[in-house]
Amino acid sequence: MYLCFLTEHQLGWKPMDKVYLAPRNLRNGYYTLYAEYSHARQVKRIPTGARCASSNWCVTSRKAIGTGAKEINAQVQPVLDTLKAQVQHLYLQNGSLYPPVEQLNRHRASLEHTLQAVSTEPPLRQVLTEWMATKVDWKTTTRRSYTTLHNNIRDFERAKRTTWYLSSLTNADIRTWQTWLKDNKHGKDGSVGYADSVLEKRLRLLRTFLGKRHAPQVNLDDEATKRLHQIMLTTPVVLTPAELEALAALPLTTGSRLDRVRDLALLQSFCGLRISDMKRLETRFVCEGFISLNMWKSGTKAVWVHIPIFPHAARVLAKYTVAGELKLKTFSDQKFNDYFKELCQLVPALLRTHLQEYSRHGVRGVRKQAKWLYLTSHSLRRTFVTMCLELGFSAHEIMSWSGHTDWKSFQRYVGKAQQRPDAASDFARRWEERRLVREQSASEYAVSMQLEPPEASSTALAPR
Repeated sequence: MYLCFLTEHQLGWKPMDKVYLAPRNLRNGYYTLYAEYSHARQVKRIPTGARCASSNWCVTSRKAIGTGAKEINAQVQPVLDTLKAQVQHLYLQNGSLYPPVEQLNRHRASLEHTLQAVSTEPPLRQVLTEWMATKVDWKTTTRRSYTTLHNNIRDFERAKRTTWYLSSLTNADIRTWQTWLKDNKHGKDGSVGYADSVLEKRLRLLRTFLGKRHAPQVNLDDEATKRLHQIMLTTPVVLTPAELEALAALPLTTGSRLDRVRDLALLQSFCGLRISDMKRLETRFVCEGFISLNMWKSGTKAVWVHIPIFPHAARVLAKYTVAGELKLKTFSDQKFNDYFKELCQLVPALLRTHLQEYSRHGVRGVRKQAKWLYLTSHSLRRTFVTMCLELGFSAHEIMSWSGHTDWKSFQRYVGKAQQRPDAASDFARRWEERRLVREQSASEYAVSMQLEPPEASSTALAPR
């Protein structure tokens, strides 16, 4: 790579005078195109591998025009740009003097020698593919994630016309890759850039790989190899008890697709299992009023949980237990999310507009749309956590049911408590009850100490 901190005008550098595209060897109406550098009546000619019809060659602009011109110009431009960069590098090195063709030949030969040395090393993507092939015990989701990482690197290399090697990879390269993932379109939907959470996942996978396959110029402790933006956690969307009751009361045909989806949604809302764990749920995991199984998440260790079977969950389990065998009829993750959204549209309360805070690439905002659009299968797991907290269960107890092992990750599952219009009066009632309990305790203590009970203060602190 050649770096120049002065403009071409300041340097007197005029590449079109010395480096240009030239049509040569006209045969059967077609030119062969070369990138050329001329100096002191000597010419360095480099083939581009492109041919152009004589009728499509523009002498003034020195490029192809008309039908097929876009493909031809795209093919020759990298060769022309490389030659310009090499000549400009020598031009600066010589003190603003154009290099002789002989000097350019020596310079190109030294570059080719360096490239041949690098070419003996396999590209990073090849090393990644070979490393993935050794992981025979990987789950399908893990392998799919690393395949997506491989494709991201491939698309980046094509867009930037570069190739990553472990020996030459730097922290700056990783930061540039992150910026490209954030700013460019990915996927079939054509959305612009990856969200912060997806970007963080891609970077985590790359860091894991680089931890196993050493890149000498990469420092994993450097800020450049960490996520580009701090992920701003927003309050998750959860279902309220009233919405769950409305969902349960929907008049659906027994055994229909939406009826099965509703049963799975209610079971997940009242036991907190992930959809992947629901697929594994069998009779042997249900015993003595508890669901006991190893709850696992991709990339983490399995956690053994004992979830009490609440009445709502018990009714669903009983419905799908035939001859003592539990036979839940589940769906794929994507289909369940699609069917669940379809089901939620039947609940009037979920059709109302919901304001949701979000953060994308460090910029916070508020999204306004119907609540059902926010809901997924994971919303039901968050509903379970939030509902248990509102019912007064301790966070430690709920974490033992949900399988969370640290408080930070647990907090991400806590939804915003329902705003009640009677919150102020309820606070006053609880305050008064607590004050009466304190006075009663003081009176009982005074009696036990054979002292006069204190008179109730007329100026007792009351809530405003």
